[in-house]
Amino acid sequence: NLQLTTLPSVFSASSLIHVDLSFNRITTLELPSLPNLQHLDVGHNQLLQLPFNLKAITPKLVVLLVSSNHISTAIPELPEALAQLDLSYNANLSSDHLKPLADLTVLKIVNLSGLHNLDRSPLTVHQSEAMQVVVLPRHLDTRHSRERSERDLLCTQE
Repeated sequence: NLQLTTLPSVFSASSLIHVDLSFNRITTLELPSLPNLQHLDVGHNQLLQLPFNLKAITPKLVVLLVSSNHISTAIPELPEALAQLDLSYNANLSSDHLKPLADLTVLKIVNLSGLHNLDRSPLTVHQSEAMQVVVLPRHLDTRHSRERSERDLLCTQE
């Protein structure tokens, strides 16, 4: 918690693999090309959007944590390697903003809790079945309307 509002110049290092910028005051995420970055945590900042070129500048990104920001625009195309995504508590996100999630084939862990504007799950049926953990807002939880197996780890929070 450095109370950063902008990124330090160290972010020109192309060898970075893990970056944790959580719990700051960053409003704009202007990243240089980080071809080896695998883990990015920008949770608990004041971001309004994600970089439109996130897929191009972080092609190896596996974990993206963006919880508790102010994201209110469409999620950009995301790296194909992305396996874990936390968009929880970005209250202004809607189902339409999350359409790019349907293109992620290796996504295994998704947290969408606290997104009260979702009118449907942004995940495809195939994705949902392949997931290890999905956290949806309570109003989208389908466990009460159909029977689920014990190994199904679909969760709700709020």
